[in-house]
Amino acid sequence: MKKKTAEDIGVKCDIFHFDSITHDDFEQLLYILNHNKKVAGIMVQHPLPSYLNEQGLLDLISEEKDIDCLTYTQWHLPIRYL
Repeated sequence: MKKKTAEDIGVKCDIFHFDSITHDDFEQLLYILNHNKKVAGIMVQHPLPSYLNEQGLLDLISEEKDIDCLTYTQWHLPIRYL
């Protein structure tokens, strides 16, 4: 549904789906996406499996790419910046 909505408004959307992923592999993927200049934003579908530290992973998303404003650093921003 998110992919279709993105494409309907002309936004390229890549979805990464994993039947299973380690915390370290998830961290590595977020690092790669954060540093890829072609990636404008990152969204994580919730809930994550219970064995993953969800907030810890969300906090790894750079402020500039946090589409859902779920990182800890976004919580303190006044509404006008969101």
